[in-house]
Amino acid sequence: MLYPRHEMDPSAASAQPAPPAHRPSILLVGDSEGTIDLLARQLRGEGLRVMVARSAEEALAVCEAERPHVLVADHRMPRVNGLELLRRARELSPLTLRVLMSAHADVHAIETALSELLVHGLLPKPWERHTLLTVVRAAVAQAQLLAENARLAQLAGEQHRSLRELQRTLDEMVGERTAILARGKRQWERTFDAITDPLMLLDRDYKVIRANVSMAREYRLPIADLVGKRCWELRAQLEDSFQPGKDGKCRGCPVARALSGQPETSEIEALSGRSFRISAYPIASGESGAGAPEWIACTYRDTTDERSRQRQFAQADKLAAIGRLAAGVAHEINNPLAGVLAFTQILRLGGNVPDPEAQSYLSEIEQGALRCKKIVDSLLHFSRQGRREEKRDVSLTDVVGETLLLVERQFGAARVVVERDLDENIARVYANPAQIQQVLLNLLTNAFDAMPDGGSIRIHTGAENGYAEVVVTDTGCGIEPPHLSQIFEPFFTTKGSRGAGLGLAVSFGILKEHRGGIEISSRVGEGTSARVWIPVLGRSTTKLPSSAARTRVREGDND
Repeated sequence: MLYPRHEMDPSAASAQPAPPAHRPSILLVGDSEGTIDLLARQLRGEGLRVMVARSAEEALAVCEAERPHVLVADHRMPRVNGLELLRRARELSPLTLRVLMSAHADVHAIETALSELLVHGLLPKPWERHTLLTVVRAAVAQAQLLAENARLAQLAGEQHRSLRELQRTLDEMVGERTAILARGKRQWERTFDAITDPLMLLDRDYKVIRANVSMAREYRLPIADLVGKRCWELRAQLEDSFQPGKDGKCRGCPVARALSGQPETSEIEALSGRSFRISAYPIASGESGAGAPEWIACTYRDTTDERSRQRQFAQADKLAAIGRLAAGVAHEINNPLAGVLAFTQILRLGGNVPDPEAQSYLSEIEQGALRCKKIVDSLLHFSRQGRREEKRDVSLTDVVGETLLLVERQFGAARVVVERDLDENIARVYANPAQIQQVLLNLLTNAFDAMPDGGSIRIHTGAENGYAEVVVTDTGCGIEPPHLSQIFEPFFTTKGSRGAGLGLAVSFGILKEHRGGIEISSRVGEGTSARVWIPVLGRSTTKLPSSAARTRVREGDND
């Protein structure tokens, strides 16, 4: 019977040439001429090329020259027995399947053959034809399989050589790509250093990992001396250092928010009094750019002069607004004063008797005097130039009410109805009330000017997504689409000599300083809506309505 064995080293098998594949060959070895001839006659009818050897030496010579598929050797032979023959044949032709022909009495020989893996099968003597054919066919099939494996191993070697050649080609391509990346890296570094504003890359521990030339010039240090230092420690060494917080970091620094994945821009005033706009942008390390940021790109610039110009524009626009309102304010003051004088004269003429009629007059005097006081106080409060440190806890609803005191009477005289939709419990904001009042007054004045023949203005206050908002909607003529894209540009106006063109530009600057924004939408012939928002006091907002001024044109039914 056949015992398959796989003891051969694949490398040794691939090194041996395969036996002829067109016709399986078998070598019969034995010193008994009758036994070997009988085997040969029984096997020639199986389509095999049968070879016969009468001694071990002759068999070894045939194995080396012919490399047969199968070797069948008798155990009992003179000089060299079957086991020794199979051992030597394995060295000469590893791919040849070896079958030991032995009597049942040769137990020791069988055990030795199996333990040393010398044979692939055993053919007992005396044999039956069926057993003989089964063993030989199985051996031939396994020999052919080994030969095919050797052929495939040789093919695999050739393919491996092809893969090595392909690998060399890929290495050359990688080298070219590496050169391209190196060139791109140099371009990026030069672009990085060409940015005129100080720019640095920070890790999550606020340590500088890259800085541009402008940053090194700002700190008067080589770039290498900036790397590895914490940004707030470096800033503390400058004349324009920032106010430190409890943890040592700069107070108001936007990097902390950028570390949560949101870009952030903030205005910080240095201890020297100069103002800086600092922007922080998160950079994720993943290929898709998703996930927690690993670095922060931080840039800043000195905005002291810019802020000064904005305050000048704001003051100039405020004075222009006061001039336009002068007539209305005089009318508001003169009416109650006229009442005061009239009722005072009546009291003098009628004596000092406290009758019901006199009490009525005194009540009218008190109401008129209080109203005059509110109007004058609001006007004076509005005309003062607000400073940044004047920010405080305020309610937008209260600011709206104070602003309407300045214009509501004038609007009523021009048949402009003011509708109020004010949330008295609106969340409070941290703002400069005079500056916010200036923004509202600009919006109300623009709405009024858009309705020369009268109309209505609806003013709404509320809160959404951590922001308090004011919406001013009019039923005026609307804004032409070409003009709508320019309304935030300084000195742009459609009012001719009646406007300075600074109202909305200054309003945008004020709201940006308050970390808020403004959005204006308009439909020609139907009206305009202006929405203003400011962060709620003490709330960390995550959804920003807008980071800049926005305009939206509406034509027909399509936004």
